[in-house]
Amino acid sequence: MVTTISSRLSIDGRSFEYDLKGNFSWGPDEVLYREDADVLEGTSLKSLGYANVPFLDETEQVEFKCRVKAVIDRIIAGIPQLHGQILPSLERYHELISDPDLHREVISQTRELRFTDLGLDPHMIESRIGGFLGVTLDSHVKRLGRDHIQLRISRPNSYDINPPHRDAYLDVWKNVLNLWLPVCGCSDLSSLPVLAGSHLINEKDVFRTSNSGAEIGENQYRVPGIADTRVGMTMVRPNPAANEVLAFTPFLIHGAAFNQDHSTTRMALEFRLEIEGQRY
Repeated sequence: MVTTISSRLSIDGRSFEYDLKGNFSWGPDEVLYREDADVLEGTSLKSLGYANVPFLDETEQVEFKCRVKAVIDRIIAGIPQLHGQILPSLERYHELISDPDLHREVISQTRELRFTDLGLDPHMIESRIGGFLGVTLDSHVKRLGRDHIQLRISRPNSYDINPPHRDAYLDVWKNVLNLWLPVCGCSDLSSLPVLAGSHLINEKDVFRTSNSGAEIGENQYRVPGIADTRVGMTMVRPNPAANEVLAFTPFLIHGAAFNQDHSTTRMALEFRLEIEGQRY
């Protein structure tokens, strides 16, 4: 039965509460993460399920941000209601795109980007991150049949969030490494929260919605939304620096990236790389 519950969690000691709608149940008695199958067992992600990894230097950061701005400018130019208007900066996105319907129009396009859209060299990314972690990575996600990038945009004091979830609930993402790259407005008030070590939590201890059954306000989600666990929902923001990327296993519970910075839009690039040799 579909119900709405008041979901509570804490992020770095701050309490949050929001309404999550769905068909809720405790999961079956199984641990989805398997040590015998997971190549990440031998990396720095083993215990916590995540790590901040060195990535872009200062010059690359500037170039990367300009490419993201060009993508947003192109999308805005194609929306009739915004014809002729110019986004002053990525950080001030919320000043131009305050209407929920216009924001949904933008994110309908930013959720299905490719490496070519941003002029990024996937081989450089595979080599740099894979070399640091000691694994072989591929931008071509086999179950998806292509590469995939999503630009996450979170306006101040909004519900521009995903509920806490595991990407690995969807088969397409079970053999990938998740990467969350800061673009702008990322801080200890706005960056992505994770539940440390949660990749090891048994599903019988997870209270969640069914697939494609989670809703927050007018937003619907493909992944199941997690309302609670029997070990609690005490999350932290790893908050990668501008020269870092947050890498984490798709079995890690993450989400609820509330933006508490009242004056700045937060943007981050989320992409996934296939882990060679990992098979779920």
